[in-house]
Amino acid sequence: MADATLREHAVRDTGPAGACLIDLAGRVAFVDAAAARLTTGTLNVGDRLSERIPWAPASFDVEGSVVGQLGSRRVQLTWTPVVAPDSAPGVLALVVFEDHDALRELEDGLRVASETLRSLVAACPVGIVTLDVDMLVTRWNPAAEALFGWSSEEVLGRPYPLVPRSEWPSFVQLFQRVMDGQGFTGVEARRTRKDGAPVELSVHTAPMRDPTGTVVGALALLEDLSERRKLEERVRHAQTMEAVGRLAGGIAHDFNNMLAVILGLSEVLLLRPDTAPDSRQHALREIVACAERARKLTAQLLTFSRRQVLRPEVRSLSALVNNATTLLRSVLGEEVTLQHVPPSASLADVCVRVDANQFDQLLVNLAVNARDAMSAGGVFTLRIEDPVAGRATDGRAVDAAGGGLFAVLAVEDTGAGIPADALPLIFDPFFTTKPDGTGLGLASVYGIVQQSGGFIEVASEPGRGTRFRVHLPLVAQEGPGQAHVSAVPHAEERLRGGEHVLVVEDEATVRMVTAHMLETLGYRVTTATDGVDAQAVLAAHPDVAVVITDLSMPRMNGRALALALEHSHPNLPVVFMSAHLDVPDLRSRVEQGRVAFIQKPATREQLGTQVRATLRKAGRDTVATGQEQSRQ
Repeated sequence: MADATLREHAVRDTGPAGACLIDLAGRVAFVDAAAARLTTGTLNVGDRLSERIPWAPASFDVEGSVVGQLGSRRVQLTWTPVVAPDSAPGVLALVVFEDHDALRELEDGLRVASETLRSLVAACPVGIVTLDVDMLVTRWNPAAEALFGWSSEEVLGRPYPLVPRSEWPSFVQLFQRVMDGQGFTGVEARRTRKDGAPVELSVHTAPMRDPTGTVVGALALLEDLSERRKLEERVRHAQTMEAVGRLAGGIAHDFNNMLAVILGLSEVLLLRPDTAPDSRQHALREIVACAERARKLTAQLLTFSRRQVLRPEVRSLSALVNNATTLLRSVLGEEVTLQHVPPSASLADVCVRVDANQFDQLLVNLAVNARDAMSAGGVFTLRIEDPVAGRATDGRAVDAAGGGLFAVLAVEDTGAGIPADALPLIFDPFFTTKPDGTGLGLASVYGIVQQSGGFIEVASEPGRGTRFRVHLPLVAQEGPGQAHVSAVPHAEERLRGGEHVLVVEDEATVRMVTAHMLETLGYRVTTATDGVDAQAVLAAHPDVAVVITDLSMPRMNGRALALALEHSHPNLPVVFMSAHLDVPDLRSRVEQGRVAFIQKPATREQLGTQVRATLRKAGRDTVATGQEQSRQ
């Protein structure tokens, strides 16, 4: 009989199949449990195999195989002559019993599973790619062919073709992550098609393992994001159209009210030329007030859309708040108490770079909201807090110019508070909880803060008031006391002059009104309808000292006119005038103070101030020259 070593060899090498050992006499020397089970327990040690299994061979000295029926199952016998070790002298062959039906069922199951997998891969709408450890492509499904343009024959067995050279290092890192057994999902990446066109993908990966658990490759699902992006764009467009509809309704309501006053009072004055001077003055003041309201509403729209031109200056935050208190008291009314907490000595000189007019608008919008929330009265508080690092409460790191610190202005009220469901929406354009609101107040506040390089936070609870914290980049004071100087109204004499001004404007009414306002300040004014007309006027009037030109005009616009004048009249200063600036480089130069600009609609004071400043900068300020000569 064979020893234990040979028996272990038989069992180990046959796996789940049964086995027996046959000696030189053709008798069973050893039989394992699986073989006994397949022969329904009739095969025992000492039996002659051919007697128990009639279709079994009589001789086993040459290897072979045969299939026959054992009970209800077909069984395959495979035998191999064995050179027995010295400790097992009588052993002739190793006979293996395999359940032929079970093997066939297993093969059929594997075939079905393989076909199912092949069908799934072929029908999958996303690209399926597998790579081996050397990053060679081992699978490339039809969706990958359609998405990237390479056929499977072109890529199988070759390096992964999709990654641009510039992104190869990052791809290698991701691939190594998968090879380390850490798949990932939902990573967005840009890859390249066969024709060189880029494609945005969402990448989902998993490691592939062999039966021992060793990672032998990577599988990737590559989802084309083009259709999703198109759908997102359609949704955004639909939302924009809805927002425009809401905006149109709110703006139309406000503007119609203003126009009703302007048109009504203007008609009354025209129909009653003998109106008493006091009544006429009152009507005119109402017309001007409505026009100013319309101008501020337009400014809110431009701020919200970030198309309003900024005139940033380094100013003391404390001085800015002090200058706005009078305006805020008139906005808040008698029922609301304005409480301005004086800053500590260490905070008195905190400076920020902002547009002073927009800062006033920011505070006014916050005050209007607070007043509406305190219909029964309350307290509106302004407080400067210690500077903080640039990080919002949601964890976002925010960059500040310079040292990375932000000055903080806290604005609080004791009003009704904001409902929790509305709090995340309050800065959204056109969102409002007021029956007659436009939803632009807090949106313009957000726009002003963003344009100034800062951010804003809000905390509120119904019935416990609201607290805004405005963060503006902290900057150094530019000169001794400079930041504390508040803007003062220009005296009439500082606005006046006698120089020759050319106004270039295609809108006849705007051209006429602009010319009249300048003439009331003493200027001699000539007008032109566009850039081509302006060049002809300048050829006939060489004494023109400054040109004020609209930007958007037919034939030759303001920008083209200014470029032409740089060659024909290099020393002639130009002031641009427009409702907004759509030219990025020009806008940047205006905000840096390198180009003169007047934002429409402009007041008489704004026109006079800009003209005098432009002439002074160009060395053409005849008023200042005359004053200097008179002093000498």
